[in-house]
Amino acid sequence: MLPNDSERSPQISIAMATYSGADYLEAQLESLVQQTRLPAELVVFDDQSSDATIEILERFKRTAPFRMYLSRNVERVGYAANFARALSACRGDMIFLCDQDDFWLPQKIQTVSDWFDRDPRDQVLVHDLEFCDSALQPIGQRKIERMASYTDPQESYVTGAATAVRRRFLQILFPFPNVEFIGHDDWIHQCAHLIGGKEVLPDVLALYRRHGANATVGTALNAARVTTRKEFTAGHATSNTRPTLHTRIVTWQLLADWLTKHKAILVENGYLELSRCNELSEMMERKVRWAKQRYRNLALPKYMRAVPVLVMLAQGGYSIFSGVKSAAKDIIVN
Repeated sequence: MLPNDSERSPQISIAMATYSGADYLEAQLESLVQQTRLPAELVVFDDQSSDATIEILERFKRTAPFRMYLSRNVERVGYAANFARALSACRGDMIFLCDQDDFWLPQKIQTVSDWFDRDPRDQVLVHDLEFCDSALQPIGQRKIERMASYTDPQESYVTGAATAVRRRFLQILFPFPNVEFIGHDDWIHQCAHLIGGKEVLPDVLALYRRHGANATVGTALNAARVTTRKEFTAGHATSNTRPTLHTRIVTWQLLADWLTKHKAILVENGYLELSRCNELSEMMERKVRWAKQRYRNLALPKYMRAVPVLVMLAQGGYSIFSGVKSAAKDIIVN
């Protein structure tokens, strides 16, 4: 007789998106084989690689100690959409996102799955990473350590390569927003954080290889060198706020719409109580409303901003930002 869902061990899926990653792919695949707890399946979607990536994957599939599903896109769809395809094809209870160029430490799957088992409220887990150069030599800084120098990692730490998500929760996140600045991992983390289902683990469970051709390059956040707080805060007080506000408005509106669309499911499945769901919906709509007002204020000539900014401050609109500091910036920034 087959065990029922409450008796069987949760199944593990790994979702991998590949694109011309032959240089580092074999090392990553080997690290999956060396896990102290093996996955039930590896799901790989390739986005029209032009190197030996497919040959490496097909060779690995013949000897892999777990099921492997390999699909090649007919045409290129891009990094985020490719990951979405891989994630949607996974059948495990817990799904681990996997980049093609990192290296998992042997205890990663076991450690993360143990965290999931201990707290059923956690829907998304993200662990720490060790920054490494192209040869996997540590540079002397961890991802959470870098982020904590200028922001709150609990809210802001989003790295797909270090993320695992419960499949049941993932299913209500599809389809992912078709917005350029909201990646697949951004959306997963934003929704989980909103409902209080995201947890940041302090454990370093993978080596984060930086080689210049990563999908996430170009900023100090993922640079292959030790960074300082000054690199993230320099010029912030005088920078143009409107692009950031636009991003927030779009993201917050999408989250508000997601809450409204899935209210019944969120409540029925125990993710949120109805009163909390309504409270969050109102909060997101309020954020959108005040962000739009701030955006309009900043569109005014500088000499006309003081009155609307001060009115918004008096009405509590800046409470969702940095209070008086944000109001002062809006008055003086060009």
